[in-house]
Amino acid sequence: MTEPAAENTAKDASARLWLVPTELERQRLLAAWRASGDDRPPSWQLCGFGPIAAGLQTARLLAEHQSGGEAVSAVVLVGIGGSYDLSRADLGSVVEIGSIATDTVGAELSDFPGGMSGLGPWQLPSEMGFPQVAGRDGFGSTAAPVFESLVLPASVGGKLLTVGIASGSEVTAAWRRSRFPGVLVEDMEGFAVALACQQFGVPCRILRGISNAVGDRRVGGWRIEEALDNLVQRLQGEQPSLDR
Repeated sequence: MTEPAAENTAKDASARLWLVPTELERQRLLAAWRASGDDRPPSWQLCGFGPIAAGLQTARLLAEHQSGGEAVSAVVLVGIGGSYDLSRADLGSVVEIGSIATDTVGAELSDFPGGMSGLGPWQLPSEMGFPQVAGRDGFGSTAAPVFESLVLPASVGGKLLTVGIASGSEVTAAWRRSRFPGVLVEDMEGFAVALACQQFGVPCRILRGISNAVGDRRVGGWRIEEALDNLVQRLQGEQPSLDR
């Protein structure tokens, strides 16, 4: 059974699947949507926190829609994220994602032992020669193996890095910037959701409200409400093109 929708909205034979990682984010989005005077928000469903849960839950939801005969026209993932560059993605702003990378899969180099001091440098799948997924036609583009990068269909936007462990210092943030030139936003679900969508041949769209600078773990200073309120305004500004 799919998780109950956040609101009772009318079903469509071909509708978008709206995903959000956590209940905290979902409740804030619902509150902001209702505060605008609109009592019919999208039916946000939880995809889970982190890349493993998000990938599994997205695949499960897509499979259930498919087996139930309800086509999914697109998946839209929303939530908060961290900024690698506040001059391009300031606190409270909303960033549409155009491409995604991940450093959650790889192998630590034995020449640089981390030991008790933490992980040393590691190779990414493309550097090891092992794709995460063998080539196949997903979004309607030429079949190609998936290593650690994906480009979202019909989407122009910032570069997202999906991580399994959020950056907790400027040192880690700087290392990830150097490893993934041009990266703008950090999250923990985007790559997994997009990969699941690719395997089902469903377009994926990702928007992140910027709540904090990457590396800043002082959660009390994060601007979560502002980021999600602005995300709701962005989505409502696209109506009536949004189907729910």
